[in-house]
Amino acid sequence: MKTISGDVRNPIGNGNKFICHCCNNQNLMGSGVALALFQKWSKVKSEYHSWAKNNPETFILGNVQLVWVEDDIGVINMIGQNGIKSESNPIPVKYDALEKCLQKVKLLAKKHNATIHFPEKVSSDRAGGSWDIVQKIIGKELEGLEVIVYKFESWLLSTTTC
Repeated sequence: MKTISGDVRNPIGNGNKFICHCCNNQNLMGSGVALALFQKWSKVKSEYHSWAKNNPETFILGNVQLVWVEDDIGVINMIGQNGIKSESNPIPVKYDALEKCLQKVKLLAKKHNATIHFPEKVSSDRAGGSWDIVQKIIGKELEGLEVIVYKFESWLLSTTTC
């Protein structure tokens, strides 16, 4: 896993690239990296909502949805959060669900010969998890794949909740 400066919405490299981010199981998407992604590709949000509405039996913790947004770029919505962060739910990320998501991401990456791209602190900021723990999970579950983490830059700070 390597960390670089840049915008995760413009992943580097040749071939297929998967941008992964953590989503909740409540059909709510509207801030942080998710907002930045669907501001660039509205399909990310509409496909997420469609999945929740039309396939509730698979819209559960530990499952993923691949949304192709360009010929060689896919966004993977990973259902790794039980609800959203609040005073009564300070750590909605579920590490076991994240592990299951990443196992599915690995299979998809191998199938599509794709590199994996994450925003820095995925599952840690709005999901309340520990970045140290999440990094270890990513390293373990995606061992053998090319994984790139993009440091938070001004591109993310310019997004607002909608």
